[in-house]
Amino acid sequence: MGFFKSNKEPQPPLPALFISLTSQEDTVFKPNDTVSGHLTLTTPLPITPQAIEVSLWGKSKTWIRTSTKRNNTTSYKHYRDDVSLFDVTSNLFPAPHLLSPEQTYIFPFSFRVPEGTGVNRSGCYEKDGDERWTVFPHKLPPTFL
Repeated sequence: MGFFKSNKEPQPPLPALFISLTSQEDTVFKPNDTVSGHLTLTTPLPITPQAIEVSLWGKSKTWIRTSTKRNNTTSYKHYRDDVSLFDVTSNLFPAPHLLSPEQTYIFPFSFRVPEGTGVNRSGCYEKDGDERWTVFPHKLPPTFL
């Protein structure tokens, strides 16, 4: 009947990518610290990529629950937020050219952790003036895990 048949062509094998950081595994990064390392690429088939990009990003996830008791009833209010704090991208590939099969290519990279967010979230909350929220660009916390 053809229920489990597929007309899709088999896909060629994909290149293998590995990212290695030069810092120790348990390193805690602070604003203005440098995150560096290299990307290792091998390809089973010839490819000509237009770009090879590496990104460093940080985000904040918040979940706050408040409760109010009145008589025998408890009301809860939930505040949730998921905010991008920073996003830095670097193209490691200077210009498109052919990468040969079974060769190993190594691309070094280096990022500086920014001092602040650069994010303005005015208008994103019911009460922008509430002390729970920092809506304007601000300095990042002293450490990231």
